[in-house]
Parts: sequence; C-alpha cells; structure tokens
Amino acid sequence: MCGVIETTDHIMFSCPVARFLWVFLRDILALGSIPSSVAELETILLSRKNRFQPILLFILAGAMWAIWKSRNDLVFEDKVLASPTVIIHKTSAFLAHWKKLLGEKKQRQVETVLAEIDGGCASAT
Repeated sequence: MCGVIETTDHIMFSCPVARFLWVFLRDILALGSIPSSVAELETILLSRKNRFQPILLFILAGAMWAIWKSRNDLVFEDKVLASPTVIIHKTSAFLAHWKKLLGEKKQRQVETVLAEIDGGCASAT
C-alpha cells in the first residue's frame, strides 16, 4: 500500500495506513501500546487487561481483516484508498456483520466498541 517491500509485520503493523488504524484502536481500546509485529500483538493480547479483554481478539481480527482487504483491493483491483479513515469504517463494518456469530453478552460488548469507534470517527472530523 505504501511501496515498501511487503512482509506480514509491515502490512499489518508498520505500513502508514495500518499504523493509522492501530493508533486509533489504541486510543479507543486503551491498548497502551501499538504493536509493530505479530509477536508484539501476541504480547498485548496475553498481558493486557482492559474492559474489552473478552472480545479483544475478535476486534483485532476485524481490524487486521480490514487491513488485508484494503491491501488486496489496492494490489489486485487497482482501487485507491480514498482516505485512511476508510480502513476504520471497514473495521467497523466487519465487526457489525460478524457480531451475530457471538453470544448475546459479547454482542453487546461489540456494540459498545462500535459506538466508541463511531464516536472516535465523529470527533476526528
């Protein structure tokens, strides 16, 4: 997406577009730090306790899927990422669509995260 040699860590964590999403999620989810590799993400998931801990992996999977889909749209479909906020909206859309796979309690937790993402997007504009 940014012209640098692609590695998993670069695509998912170091690319400026991915980094934008991680900074946003760090602030929304109170992650404390931004992962720069799969190993660091694992450390965050295993050691971090916050109010979204029960669904944190679900949320981060949605974020990483949004990054991957955006990268593939650019590489294989010649689509241009209109703005970095598009990746936040993709993440939100995936989470909203996938939440029906969860139990009722976790669905409510995802809805809380989605409300915070929407609020974060609104305050950023």
